[in-house]
Amino acid sequence: METITLLIITLFFIMPSATFGATFIHPHEKISGSSRYDKPDVKWEEIVCGLIIGPFDCLIAHNNAKQALATAEQLYPGYKLHNDEADAFRHCFWSALMTIYIGVTQAKIVGDNHEYLNDNPQNERHMDLYNNAIGLQVGLKTGTPDEAKKKCVEYARAQILHIYP
Repeated sequence: METITLLIITLFFIMPSATFGATFIHPHEKISGSSRYDKPDVKWEEIVCGLIIGPFDCLIAHNNAKQALATAEQLYPGYKLHNDEADAFRHCFWSALMTIYIGVTQAKIVGDNHEYLNDNPQNERHMDLYNNAIGLQVGLKTGTPDEAKKKCVEYARAQILHIYP
């Protein structure tokens, strides 16, 4: 137990301090740069993801997020992708893709990690978690990205997904 505690302290407090020149980095603070999904910066979300599910599955989840965003932009031109039908679709589709590619347990961990480590209002977090949960089920039931996309579009249009916080 002492070894695990020492490892956690080293990974989260000493290494960021030595590597990035900071004594403590707030969980919502970016370590460098800024952009939504194509970013060279590292946030606590990515660090925790890599530690919990491993760098390979974390990279797949990141690529699934980019695919879900690109698909949402294509299917919903003119939407702002925040608290609207396109955003609900994106959360559903991202979770479905992750379920298909890395499994439902890993997908849930990544989705929850994303919602809890980002500084969103509580009502938005609950909405996103709900849409993520629907996406997990979609991924389990459909098994293919094309079928998952169709089902998430259907659920967004029927407002089975939560569209507004």
